[in-house]
Amino acid sequence: MDARSHFHLGNLLRDRKRLAEAIAAYRRALEIKSDFFEAHNNLGIALRDFGQFEQAIAAHHSAIALEPENPRAWNNLGVAFSAIEEPAEAILAYRRAIDLHPQYSHAFHNLGKALAVSDRFDEAIASFRRAVELKPDFAAAQGDLSNALKHEGRLEEALEAARHAVELKPDSAEAHCRFGLMLLRTGELEHGWAEYEWRYRISVPWSFPHPRWAGDDLHGRTLLLHADQGLGDSVQFIRYAPLIAARGGRIILRCQRQLARLLKYFPGVQQTLSEDDPLPVFDVHCPLINLPVAFKTSLQTIPSTGPYLRANPTLVRAWGSHVDPTHKRLKVGLVWAGHPSHSNDRYRSADLSTFAPLGDCGEIAFYSLQVGPSAVEVGSPPPGLNLIDLTAEISDFADTAALIEHLDLVIAVDTSTAHVAAAMGKPVWVVLPFVAEWRWLIDRPDTPWYPTMRLFRQPKLNDWEGAIAQLIDPLRRLNVRA
Repeated sequence: MDARSHFHLGNLLRDRKRLAEAIAAYRRALEIKSDFFEAHNNLGIALRDFGQFEQAIAAHHSAIALEPENPRAWNNLGVAFSAIEEPAEAILAYRRAIDLHPQYSHAFHNLGKALAVSDRFDEAIASFRRAVELKPDFAAAQGDLSNALKHEGRLEEALEAARHAVELKPDSAEAHCRFGLMLLRTGELEHGWAEYEWRYRISVPWSFPHPRWAGDDLHGRTLLLHADQGLGDSVQFIRYAPLIAARGGRIILRCQRQLARLLKYFPGVQQTLSEDDPLPVFDVHCPLINLPVAFKTSLQTIPSTGPYLRANPTLVRAWGSHVDPTHKRLKVGLVWAGHPSHSNDRYRSADLSTFAPLGDCGEIAFYSLQVGPSAVEVGSPPPGLNLIDLTAEISDFADTAALIEHLDLVIAVDTSTAHVAAAMGKPVWVVLPFVAEWRWLIDRPDTPWYPTMRLFRQPKLNDWEGAIAQLIDPLRRLNVRA
């Protein structure tokens, strides 16, 4: 075969996702004709899709060397740099593509995504808007515009952009999910949950064939409640278990290993398993996060009458030996970071040094509740922050809850420990990013999900200093009263 035949074979194989064979075909074409621009270009795309990013970048550079004025080559180079999280290089490549082809809507879209990754949301918004102007039916750009507007705090515009993305591509599960989360953030829970249900068209995080429970009477059937999102979600929505039990069924709870011991005797639950345990026989199932859907929950009907989670009394007594009950100082638990695997972690997590101003609020005993990679910061606390670290004794959330029982207050970023403390009825102050997750709604200093929780929001993007400053006077006043 000649070079072009190998090239066409490569395209056919790439369309069929047979990437290794496609790469071999493109390389064979280039062995025959080394100055074959399209073969270099498509080889780069196939290598990128195959996860060989550095080789992809080299292939795109080879294409550019042959046709330096080709905007597609520059755009593809930018996509390859984006894939290895090099947004600065990607931005340069996309801008070059746009210089060469000012009506290149996809390059404007890609440029916007690279700017957004760099937290340059004003520029990203302008780039997304230009992409949509050039291609009015560009649903993906409209969706990314919504996301960038959200990060800028322009939430009404973000909601309308998300709505428009759904109108442009009504079969897009991603567009519906984004729209759903925006609706939930505004407090339109029932409509928001219906839209967010589209996530199960993207992927289903369970493999059993049983029907999903829709909120009807159970009539003695066994219901499997299972976690399909984060630890905080499991704690937030387990509150529905007693309401389910009242509908006449037997409840099996399957939750994350870290929560299994804490939730073992939760009211209404007959059996608690961790996600590692084999499944028993059951009739219907429901993800914990879908319980508000089953109960048709609105802001006015959130079940939040009081504490619904208790620490194990035996563990509470055991942890009492670690916390001096005669100590008259205010005892405050601190959590400054969530798990880095969380999709929003770079916005919701801080450093321990961020909380340094709290050390000037009087004589307070701060207890670290921080686990995970950021716990290493306990070894070098900021000056003035009297930090007591007992976390070496914590094996799971049952221990965390027992320690929290001895504290007067928990101050935390948006992470699962805040949910546990609030579910126990402890005073909890949560320090939120500028645009918080849907559950914290918009601009409110409180939340209908947890009566004892106060919310302190960043005044602008990444402004931890401004958020922490809001805690100083309330903490001083609380310390005086203690």
